[in-house]
Amino acid sequence: MNFSLNKLHLPELKFGRTLLAATALVATAVPAMIAVSATAASAATSPSATLCNTSGTANNGTAPLAGGDYVLSVDEWDSTAPICVSTNGGPNFTVASSSIAQSGSQQYTPGVYPDIIAGRHPFGGNPQSQNSDGLPLAVSAINSGVVTSWSTTESPSDGTYDVAYDNWFNPSTSPSLPTGEEMMIWLNHNGAQPAGSVVATATLEGIPFNIWAAQVTNSAGGHWEDVSFVMQNTTSSVTNLQLAPLVQESIKLGYMQSSWYLNAIEAGFEIWQNGTGLATNSFSFSTGGSTTTTTAAPTTTTVAPTTTTAAPTTTTAAPTTTTAAPTTTTAAPTTTTAAPTTTTAAPVTTGTCDVVMTIGSQWGGGFTASVTVTAGSSALSNWTVGFNLPSGAAITNSWNAVVSASGSSVTASNEPYNGSVAAGQSVSFGFQGTDTGTVSPVSSFTLNGQPCGTTSTTSAPTTTTAAPTTTTAAPTTTTAAPTTTTAAPVTTTVAPVSNGSCSATMTITNQWGGGFTANVTVTAGSSALSNWTAGFNLPSGAAITNAWNAVTSASGSSVTASNEPYNGSVAAGQSTSFGFQGTDTGTVSPASVSCS
Repeated sequence: MNFSLNKLHLPELKFGRTLLAATALVATAVPAMIAVSATAASAATSPSATLCNTSGTANNGTAPLAGGDYVLSVDEWDSTAPICVSTNGGPNFTVASSSIAQSGSQQYTPGVYPDIIAGRHPFGGNPQSQNSDGLPLAVSAINSGVVTSWSTTESPSDGTYDVAYDNWFNPSTSPSLPTGEEMMIWLNHNGAQPAGSVVATATLEGIPFNIWAAQVTNSAGGHWEDVSFVMQNTTSSVTNLQLAPLVQESIKLGYMQSSWYLNAIEAGFEIWQNGTGLATNSFSFSTGGSTTTTTAAPTTTTVAPTTTTAAPTTTTAAPTTTTAAPTTTTAAPTTTTAAPTTTTAAPVTTGTCDVVMTIGSQWGGGFTASVTVTAGSSALSNWTVGFNLPSGAAITNSWNAVVSASGSSVTASNEPYNGSVAAGQSVSFGFQGTDTGTVSPVSSFTLNGQPCGTTSTTSAPTTTTAAPTTTTAAPTTTTAAPTTTTAAPVTTTVAPVSNGSCSATMTITNQWGGGFTANVTVTAGSSALSNWTAGFNLPSGAAITNAWNAVTSASGSSVTASNEPYNGSVAAGQSTSFGFQGTDTGTVSPASVSCS
């Protein structure tokens, strides 16, 4: 799952916490801190149930649905706030009340994922439906008959949540921990975005998707791929949605293998804030008669640990280089009191490679960073980057690289899809971490065992009280963009223009043939801002195609950008940022920006 980030966004059972399964009557196996009420239902359903918790204890209640075809799981995994979920025993449920309010270090992860499960979740001891539902099912057997339908109601006028399937694919029919792919299908969302970054766009079954990807580390040190198919046109329901086209797209992108198995289908709401009134009206899953034949059932399984040291998978910053066209979002993080600035260490050329680290954002106790590796005069077929974190810092999550750490020493190796880097070309990976103070970019690296370093930072990072993590609308896509950067990222900035009340400066963050992205930072002067407007002129031939964190308008080359409702207030001396993507006919340089 993803994150408000940005979604930091991790789904319900990602860290292998064991949930306590209810009996058929729901009552005895539910922990004492969870209040359960049940009444008899018809034979076509299971007993009705209401699963509630008390403040200070997480709600991990479960109840069978539709005569055992499915199971309801509340799965409050990163919160202990009161929440009640009710069902009449059919394939449905309603969030009757919710006090979920993620904040501080928990703001990046959803607090709860109430959902319906078909099959068995890939963590030992976690809920599974009483009936098999035709699962596990070999990926090679997933055809047009494997379909799902889901109808929802999103009544909250506020709140932060997504409406998403969470489907688990693994090399084993009975995994104790996930090591394959977690395929999320986002129907709708409010104030949230998936983990990682956009790696591709595709139209499947006539539905346009933005495809996000990130890698998640499990409690045993292994990992799985978190791939989110986000509908560009949001909806509250799907009917007979085929899984086969999405499966084939995952295989094509290298995240899934045809020899794996589908273990579980889940449908629910990841909730960061509120969520009262969210409801599943109906749900179904059918394999259409497809079956999986195995020669022998596994003799043993390993139960996943009940606690985890892994951290959220969703991050506040995405890598600059993708394997498919980059996308942007049309809405921005939920709430920031001061948008993060970017601190970059200038690359040092060794003749064989350049490496540069950027601190994307920092907040009390945490930070995100991106590392860009540029091949020298010879191409790279694989790469491994080594560096040391400062004292007190530790990595909790990473994307676009396989990362391991021993004390402060960190090693990051390429994924299967980004190991090849042409001479003079670049590849990026990123990570999220914890810290006990201000973190500066690392000053030296090794690449494939050879020194390859950077110098000191060009400016100190700006500390934010909340990293910008979520979006309020599905990202849009560019019509064409390169799969890799043509050179190491070069950040160019013009001196800020100040009128006394505020100043603004523009940075060109990326360029490719026919396109570019830019970031503008607005900084309040000696007095706080309640609203702000930035103005600048684009060069001849350039035009803005998409913007985020600001409302933009253009008249010819003249552009005006005003704050969104959530980022107009800027404290004295603090900053907020907005960005945009555009087209061009040549190289674009930063423009001088006025601020009022």
